[in-house]
Amino acid sequence: MADSIISISDVEHLAILARLELTEEEKKVLTRDLTSILSYVSELGSVDAEIGGGREATGNTMREDCNPHEAGIYTDELLSAAPKAQNGYLSVKQILSK
Repeated sequence: MADSIISISDVEHLAILARLELTEEEKKVLTRDLTSILSYVSELGSVDAEIGGGREATGNTMREDCNPHEAGIYTDELLSAAPKAQNGYLSVKQILSK
Protein backbone atom coordinates (compact mmCIF):
# COMPACT_ATOMS: atom_id res chain seq x y z
CA MET A 1 0.00 0.00 0.00
CA ALA A 2 1.18 3.51 -0.73
CA ASP A 3 1.75 6.18 1.88
CA SER A 4 -1.04 6.49 4.39
CA ILE A 5 -3.81 8.86 3.29
CA ILE A 6 -5.12 9.03 6.86
CA SER A 7 -2.83 9.72 9.79
CA ILE A 8 -3.24 8.59 13.38
CA SER A 9 -3.96 12.21 14.31
CA ASP A 10 -6.78 12.19 11.71
CA VAL A 11 -8.22 9.07 13.33
CA GLU A 12 -7.90 10.65 16.77
CA HIS A 13 -9.74 13.74 15.54
CA LEU A 14 -12.50 11.58 14.00
CA ALA A 15 -12.75 9.63 17.25
CA ILE A 16 -13.25 12.86 19.19
CA LEU A 17 -15.97 13.99 16.76
CA ALA A 18 -17.67 10.59 17.02
CA ARG A 19 -17.17 10.51 20.80
CA LEU A 20 -15.26 7.23 20.62
CA GLU A 21 -12.52 6.05 22.91
CA LEU A 22 -9.93 4.11 20.93
CA THR A 23 -6.93 2.11 22.06
CA GLU A 24 -3.62 2.66 20.29
CA GLU A 25 -4.11 -0.64 18.47
CA GLU A 26 -7.60 0.39 17.30
CA LYS A 27 -6.18 3.69 16.03
CA LYS A 28 -3.58 1.82 13.99
CA VAL A 29 -6.18 -0.57 12.56
CA LEU A 30 -8.54 2.29 11.68
CA THR A 31 -5.72 4.26 10.07
CA ARG A 32 -4.90 1.29 7.86
CA ASP A 33 -8.57 0.49 7.09
CA LEU A 34 -9.58 4.07 6.31
CA THR A 35 -6.52 4.51 4.09
CA SER A 36 -7.50 1.36 2.21
CA ILE A 37 -11.11 2.51 1.83
CA LEU A 38 -10.14 5.99 0.63
CA SER A 39 -7.61 4.53 -1.83
CA TYR A 40 -10.33 2.32 -3.27
CA VAL A 41 -12.80 5.22 -3.50
CA SER A 42 -10.21 7.36 -5.27
CA GLU A 43 -9.76 4.57 -7.84
CA LEU A 44 -13.49 4.73 -8.59
CA GLY A 45 -12.96 8.22 -9.99
CA SER A 46 -10.95 6.75 -12.84
CA VAL A 47 -13.60 4.18 -13.80
CA ASP A 48 -15.47 4.80 -17.05
CA ALA A 49 -19.02 4.97 -15.73
CA GLU A 50 -20.70 5.78 -19.02
CA ILE A 51 -23.83 3.79 -19.74
CA GLY A 52 -24.87 2.92 -23.28
CA GLY A 53 -26.35 5.83 -25.19
CA GLY A 54 -24.06 8.37 -23.55
CA ARG A 55 -26.14 8.69 -20.38
CA GLU A 56 -24.28 9.30 -17.14
CA ALA A 57 -24.48 6.74 -14.35
CA THR A 58 -25.55 9.46 -11.93
CA GLY A 59 -28.63 10.31 -14.00
CA ASN A 60 -32.14 9.09 -13.32
CA THR A 61 -32.30 5.40 -14.13
CA MET A 62 -35.97 5.06 -13.22
CA ARG A 63 -38.64 5.07 -15.87
CA GLU A 64 -40.56 8.24 -16.41
CA ASP A 65 -43.91 8.16 -14.65
CA CYS A 66 -46.16 8.77 -17.62
CA ASN A 67 -49.81 7.75 -17.91
CA PRO A 68 -50.24 6.71 -14.26
CA HIS A 69 -53.36 4.74 -13.40
CA GLU A 70 -56.45 6.49 -12.08
CA ALA A 71 -56.27 7.23 -8.36
CA GLY A 72 -58.23 4.77 -6.22
CA ILE A 73 -58.93 2.10 -8.84
CA TYR A 74 -57.12 -0.54 -6.77
CA THR A 75 -58.27 0.61 -3.32
CA ASP A 76 -61.06 -1.94 -2.85
CA GLU A 77 -58.88 -4.80 -4.10
CA LEU A 78 -56.02 -3.84 -1.76
CA LEU A 79 -58.30 -3.34 1.24
CA SER A 80 -59.94 -6.73 0.63
CA ALA A 81 -56.49 -8.36 0.83
CA ALA A 82 -55.67 -6.66 4.15
CA PRO A 83 -56.19 -8.55 7.42
CA LYS A 84 -58.44 -5.80 8.76
CA ALA A 85 -59.92 -2.67 7.15
CA GLN A 86 -62.36 -0.08 8.45
CA ASN A 87 -64.05 2.85 6.64
CA GLY A 88 -61.75 2.58 3.61
CA TYR A 89 -58.51 2.45 5.63
CA LEU A 90 -56.23 -0.30 6.90
CA SER A 91 -56.84 -0.99 10.57
CA VAL A 92 -53.74 -1.71 12.62
CA LYS A 93 -53.02 -2.26 16.29
CA GLN A 94 -52.43 0.96 18.23
CA ILE A 95 -48.81 1.26 19.35
CA LEU A 96 -48.79 4.80 20.74
CA SER A 97 -51.02 6.06 23.52
CA LYS A 98 -52.24 9.60 24.09
